[in-house]
Amino acid sequence: MAIVGIDVDGVIAENPWKIWYWPFSGKPIRNRVVRVLLATPCYIFRHPKSKAVEWIREQREAGNKVFVVSGIYGIIGWLVRCWFKLWKIPFDGIYLRKDPRVSQPLFKARVISTIGCTLFIDDREDIIKAIAKQFRLDGFRKVTISKNELGYVVVAEEEKMEVVTLI
Repeated sequence: MAIVGIDVDGVIAENPWKIWYWPFSGKPIRNRVVRVLLATPCYIFRHPKSKAVEWIREQREAGNKVFVVSGIYGIIGWLVRCWFKLWKIPFDGIYLRKDPRVSQPLFKARVISTIGCTLFIDDREDIIKAIAKQFRLDGFRKVTISKNELGYVVVAEEEKMEVVTLI
């Protein structure tokens, strides 16, 4: 059994954040309440990407655990969970960023390390590079980065080395 992780926006579903800009001026909407109100219909009614859902189901059928790790703020976590239920997308756990001051790459790398994930898919290369760095810090001997139809993929392939901390 492997533990795999996948991002939501841009991987499982199209990225909805283009709605977070005022229609005529193109300036970003800064008010969080307005952003959540605008995101709600977009989240619920957008369709998942069929290849991503197929990949998730294949992973689960193979006995792997699938965790959703997203930089989406926890304030709309209920909305994300509703979306997964509506579209009947299976997952074993979901991790959402609670503190917007923590960068997405740092948040995701910490979660991936904590849950013991050895494969992660994201649409952002900077996040994949941060996770690859974390895999190496965690002692994995071989870490590979590639790109496929779902996004960027980072895999920790070989057994961990013994990591010794000298004081």
